[in-house]
Amino acid sequence: MTTTMAAQSAPTSTGYTLVDADPHALDITANVRDGVDITADPEFVAHGVLQAVSAVRRADGTLVVHDGQRRTLGAREAGLTSIPVMVREQSDDEKAAGIERITEQVVSNDQREDLTTGQRAAAVTGLLDLGLNVQKVATALHVPKAYVEKAGRAG
Repeated sequence: MTTTMAAQSAPTSTGYTLVDADPHALDITANVRDGVDITADPEFVAHGVLQAVSAVRRADGTLVVHDGQRRTLGAREAGLTSIPVMVREQSDDEKAAGIERITEQVVSNDQREDLTTGQRAAAVTGLLDLGLNVQKVATALHVPKAYVEKAGRAG
């Protein structure tokens, strides 16, 4: 009976499929962020792709990035051959597809918010509490050892 109940309450599909894709095969040409210098942020590249890129599949099979231009460029720079991509089918209406792409790109970028100083310090403390030493925390988060030591004392 428990199995039946769980199956009945399962969420409906979001319309997305998770795939592994070659970042070089992704189309990122149409993007509201028109200037990205990924080499200016080597720490970003070093982390790899931590969150799936969002894309639509055109009728010709091409995957077009809607959210994740920097992650895709970073993956290319890092030499990755496969990254996670959440894919859904693109609307057949080109005008509607363009409106959707631009709207999603602006909204997703506007909704991003950096961690506060306190949140970042709490994360450092949490890693130290889990047994990582100062050097490993500094390496994992790409921050100076002095910052980790200071945040650890504060936490």
